[in-house]
Amino acid sequence: MSKKKRSKARLIIAFVVMLVSCLAVYAGVKGVGADLFAAKNDNVTADVSVSEDTVSEGEMFVTEDTVSDSESVPERPTVTYDGEHIVVSYNGEWEHMLVNRWNSIPEGYEIDTVTLDNGKQVDSRIYEDLRNMFDDARAKDVYPYVTEAFRSTEDQQGMMKLYIERYIEEGYDEETAQEMAEAYVALPGTSEHQLGLALDINADTNISVDNEAVYGWLAENAYRYGFILRYPEGKEDITGISYEPWHYRYVGKEFAEEIHRDGLCLEEYLQKKYDPDHKTEPSDSEEQENDS
Repeated sequence: MSKKKRSKARLIIAFVVMLVSCLAVYAGVKGVGADLFAAKNDNVTADVSVSEDTVSEGEMFVTEDTVSDSESVPERPTVTYDGEHIVVSYNGEWEHMLVNRWNSIPEGYEIDTVTLDNGKQVDSRIYEDLRNMFDDARAKDVYPYVTEAFRSTEDQQGMMKLYIERYIEEGYDEETAQEMAEAYVALPGTSEHQLGLALDINADTNISVDNEAVYGWLAENAYRYGFILRYPEGKEDITGISYEPWHYRYVGKEFAEEIHRDGLCLEEYLQKKYDPDHKTEPSDSEEQENDS
């Protein structure tokens, strides 16, 4: 074979070898890509199957449920009125739920609670902000203590029964005793304590008996942690409850800051937010203030 023909044969063989090699590499890459895709699918499936216990601890996972929740936007609550009292529908925003004698807790509403050192329970979602608030207060030599928190329906019924029996023992008839008890104790299903979002906070008597120092610090600072004074002085006609400097309610930091800034109670704030054009007649107390 001539030198020229041998060179041409070598080129052809080299070309064939290179072509075969390229095809082999392509097949290998294609196979690896399929394996990676399968692994990603496996990871998503594993994430979706995460137990509820793990999710409840606040860990975030990219799951189908998470994506679905992030895309859903709560509906705007509907606002109606029972006389001059606002009635706000529950739209799923748990921290903004209005509960009073005109707004009952939604049927089937459930919460997860955590137990504090003294045995009281609160909604687990407010625990971190509550702990931070107490830590910061103690750093200022103010010593708050949770004296009342979550109550079950049975607890609320028991408290109502206790007050009725107390008034009957004092000589009142049953009907009058019931009316008097309802002035101090919310009917079961209408108490914020059943939400786990409401707290009665007084001084820790193991350290201090200065309730006023606790009330003063909370009045100035609680909103920073998402809590509001739920029953302010002068708002009794709106809230239906007498002034209680110890009763705080969690509504989230954004709501709390606006409520504190504007000097509103929760009912007034929700009306302003969701039905700003509604006009109400001034209460007797407001008329007296204006006349004085």
